[in-house]
Amino acid sequence: MRRAGALAFLLTAAAAVHPGRAAAQILQQPQPQYTAAQSFVPQAQYYLLTTDAFDARSLWVQPAGLTRRREASISALLTASHDSTTTVGQYGLTLASGGLGLGWQHDRLPNGGSVNAYAVGLAAGNPRVGIGADHRWYKGTNTHTGSWDIGGRYEALPTVELSLVWRDLGSPNINGGTINATMVPGAALQLFNAHAQIGADWEIVTHGWNTSAVRIGAGVKLPMHLMLNLRSEMDGSFNSRSFSIALGWNGNGARVVGFGTQQRGAAPDEVGLWGAAVSTPLQRRRRFGG
Repeated sequence: MRRAGALAFLLTAAAAVHPGRAAAQILQQPQPQYTAAQSFVPQAQYYLLTTDAFDARSLWVQPAGLTRRREASISALLTASHDSTTTVGQYGLTLASGGLGLGWQHDRLPNGGSVNAYAVGLAAGNPRVGIGADHRWYKGTNTHTGSWDIGGRYEALPTVELSLVWRDLGSPNINGGTINATMVPGAALQLFNAHAQIGADWEIVTHGWNTSAVRIGAGVKLPMHLMLNLRSEMDGSFNSRSFSIALGWNGNGARVVGFGTQQRGAAPDEVGLWGAAVSTPLQRRRRFGG
């Protein structure tokens, strides 16, 4: 019961907070249904919780996760949006080694413009505890700005991990849309000798301290080095906002993940692929996802 207490507290507290605006909604009124700022989402944030990040994708999700594994990698991503048509709207590269991460992501905007994000992250720690930060520069159509992410993680028990990320510090303005800064506490519980994991993130807009989103996810290791992840995102009233499914393969020297996200409202559905060439991991213990 104590191991599940962190998850219970997280969900109970989220339900008590008044629903707020989504993290990527613009602050000004009137607001269109789908904004330029909402179109910019790092790919890994479509399907991962903060406690899921253990490799180069940590640079875009939880910078403290860069020290969870002792490995070096080069990875690439590709995302396509599906509305009335299917269009490739996002691609990028990430380099990571130890606690250092370098990334670039290119996004096409709904108005026909585009924006590039360049990220540098640094983390310190080990597989059990870590702290990290990254800085992002955004350049593109009507965009020249930057932001910070600061994160920390802690293995409170052998089967319980806690996470905290302060995202988008500086509230960057992307082509007229402001991405609000958010605080994201998270917790995960491992089951069946680390062959399965459940977790939750609670996203809070720090401007007004309202709930932006509640995310609940689960993952399970499958035969043949496969791993299945499911994630549901809801607003502060627990109304469904999106559902994601991801299937990954973790082999010797390579890692590949494909995902699909079905979204409600005006935002288009997303499908994508991420792949990495990875050096032989050297770590003292393996956790879920490894």
